[in-house]
Amino acid sequence: RKHIANDRDLDKMTKFTIYMLELTFKRLNEDIIDTICILFDLRKFTLSNMDYQFVKRLVWLLGKYYPERLGICLIYCAPLVFTGCWTVIRPWLNEVTASKVTFAANEEQLCQYMNPDCLPPSED
Repeated sequence: RKHIANDRDLDKMTKFTIYMLELTFKRLNEDIIDTICILFDLRKFTLSNMDYQFVKRLVWLLGKYYPERLGICLIYCAPLVFTGCWTVIRPWLNEVTASKVTFAANEEQLCQYMNPDCLPPSED
């Protein structure tokens, strides 16, 4: 809800994403954990938040430079309007990556994949 696609610089966002991915991988104890969880919190999502260019770039980055690093991608509280967005995004994913995408409709479902202490704060 805080991301507005028209208000971002795609190159800066890409560099920030690479920085965060590299920092995360550097901090992993690969003997215990060698994959990451990406969480898209879609509470209060609107179409103005949908950034197809960035999603396409993220899919490309993960596939080209980090192909085995994605453990799971959680899409949390996706509203009905996201169904159309997913129809566009899904063909960009190969079958292995697509199998790692899970929709969690509520906190109980999200807790099946994440420690409750790591959950995003509840909405106001």
